[in-house]
Amino acid sequence: MKPKAQPRHRQDSRQAKVAGAARSRMETWPTRHPRMTASPACALTRLGQCPSSKVRALLPQLAATCLMRDVESPHRGQVVYRNHPPWHIGNEPPAPRAAPFRATCHGQPRLHKHIAPIFLSKLDGIQYFCKAPFKKPITRQIRMKRKYITEFAIGYMNSYTSMVTAHQLLKGGTLKDDDRENLSKCHIYIIAARPSPYFDPDSIVHKDNKLSGVICYKIDGEEKRVEFDEYPWELEDDAVSLECKYPFKEINSINPEGKEVTYLPASFLATAHSNCYPNNPSDLNKYEVLYVGQALGDQGNRSALDRLRSHSTLQKILAMTNYDYPDKEIMIFMYQFDHAQMLTSMDGMAKDADKSDRNESRLMHAMQNPPEKKQKIGMIEAGLIRYFKPHYNEIFKIKFPSVKHKVLKSCYSLDISGLAIELNSSDLNYFFYSESTPLKSHHIAQIDLVSSQNRMSFFSATAFPNNPEVIK
Repeated sequence: MKPKAQPRHRQDSRQAKVAGAARSRMETWPTRHPRMTASPACALTRLGQCPSSKVRALLPQLAATCLMRDVESPHRGQVVYRNHPPWHIGNEPPAPRAAPFRATCHGQPRLHKHIAPIFLSKLDGIQYFCKAPFKKPITRQIRMKRKYITEFAIGYMNSYTSMVTAHQLLKGGTLKDDDRENLSKCHIYIIAARPSPYFDPDSIVHKDNKLSGVICYKIDGEEKRVEFDEYPWELEDDAVSLECKYPFKEINSINPEGKEVTYLPASFLATAHSNCYPNNPSDLNKYEVLYVGQALGDQGNRSALDRLRSHSTLQKILAMTNYDYPDKEIMIFMYQFDHAQMLTSMDGMAKDADKSDRNESRLMHAMQNPPEKKQKIGMIEAGLIRYFKPHYNEIFKIKFPSVKHKVLKSCYSLDISGLAIELNSSDLNYFFYSESTPLKSHHIAQIDLVSSQNRMSFFSATAFPNNPEVIK
């Protein structure tokens, strides 16, 4: 006689009870390893020794959805094996067991003579340790459906960089025609801070048209010193001597009448000295990102230089920094982003993805109709703010990306599912960091533009699980 079919709602109810019972038993099941004590968030279960057959039946489902790289754990990146208590942790498997044990997966009983690794797994948001029932790790991943075979993202990278201290920016001065033309194309700027360098006036020596001395700076009130030697400096015009006055931020050349002819800032010399050691972070080439902004204007012709000279936020940052961090120096970085590229990915294994001509036509349409300049600058600004989360930024710091943002209008109309922004400073040998971003000379902000609940995006198939979620 065939068993009576259970109603669907009763089956779901039974599965929920089984899952609840499994979690309850796993959370209280004891372990012998001192670093792996049972807790509601992380527990160990021994296949074949758990007192509940329902729990044993559930374990293969847990193992089938394991993703080691997506789970935060003290043992992340390690495979855990069990031979005999106590538990063994490491990347080398222990000796095989003599007696086979029985495991069930997908309803098929199998015999195994080798111990199976224990993987990190997730069930309803709770992390577990469980034993994989296969000899080889299961790599099947549960993921969202792919809408099209081809997904694409748009990427931008900085092509020109200009850096100047806030003091020099506000002081004004003349610019060469080439520099003025390049700065007129800079529409993204970053306000950053580093230790403020100054000279030790007693160490300054100028001999044979070469300058030597010591640059000083302070970190948390403690003075640090860096020596420089034989910096080429031939006195210009009628200058006959050098002087370094308080606050020792610059060295001036003086003519016989006592007037200043030229000057050498300590900030410039500190940067030049740091460039002598490429790819080597030091206190004087590490910059904390405080603010990210854009300068475009209504006509699209306003440069970052024009914007910053009358920028109220810059004045606020200078005032706050002078009070809270008197040993810090504010530096301004201005960027061009001329390098735009379309990044594509294809998945021929996607069964339900759209394979029609529409898949290819939308890609060609996006390549032939890139976002306008104003949209591009807005996306770059918002992406960098979301990536660095600077202290003085408010908009886009958390609520980006969102389908309500106008800066993403062109991306959604072109069906672009990802945004990548690269900020490379390795050529100039300086490093950016913030409270939420580690120190690097090459930063890449990767942002999904579609919700993972509805559709697989460009980056969701990669090993970058920390992309911000789309806000509806």
